[in-house]
Amino acid sequence: NYTRIKRGAPLEEVEPTPDQINALHIRIVDLGAEPYADFSILTPHGRRTAKRLRHRSWMPQEDGSYIAEEVPGPASLDAWEACWGVYEVCLLMLRFPSDDGSVDQGDEIFSPIALETYLQHFRRLAKEHPEVWHLCQRAEDRCRAEHFPRIRRSLSAEKDHSQVITWSAVFTAAALHDRYW
Repeated sequence: NYTRIKRGAPLEEVEPTPDQINALHIRIVDLGAEPYADFSILTPHGRRTAKRLRHRSWMPQEDGSYIAEEVPGPASLDAWEACWGVYEVCLLMLRFPSDDGSVDQGDEIFSPIALETYLQHFRRLAKEHPEVWHLCQRAEDRCRAEHFPRIRRSLSAEKDHSQVITWSAVFTAAALHDRYW
C-alpha cells in the first residue's frame, strides 16, 4: 500500500520493522482502536534502538524551583520527526480488508495529506516554542492517545450516523483544533 501511495519503497531511515507494522495493524485494523504509538518505543531502526527513548526535562515545583526529571519520548523535534517518519510509513502501509477479505483491494485508512497536515501544524507549534519542547511533546503524545477518540466521537455526533468518520478526518481535525494546542 505504501509503495502504491508514494510510488516507491520507504527510505531506510524510516523503514519500520515487521513488529512495528504488525503492532499498529493489530491496534488499528483488528481492534479498531485509535492510531496511537508511543514514540519512546516506535523509533527508527527499531531493533537497534530497542531501548526506550528518554530525555531530561526541568519540571517546575510548587515553590518555584525546578527539578530535573527523565521524561519518556524524543528529546527534540528532530528526534520526534524521525519517529514520526516511521509512524507515517506504518500508517500508510495499512488498509482495511475488503468485503471478500482481500487486503490489497481494501480501503486506505490514512491519507497522506491528513498526516502531512498534522505534521506541519505540530512542527510549527514546536518551532514557535522550543523552550518548552517537553510540553509540546507530551501534548502531541496525549493528542494521539487521548484526544483522537474524543475528536472522533465529536465528529460522529456532528455527522449522519450512517457515515463512518475516518482517521484521516481525525488527524486533520486534531491539527486544526486550536483550543487543544
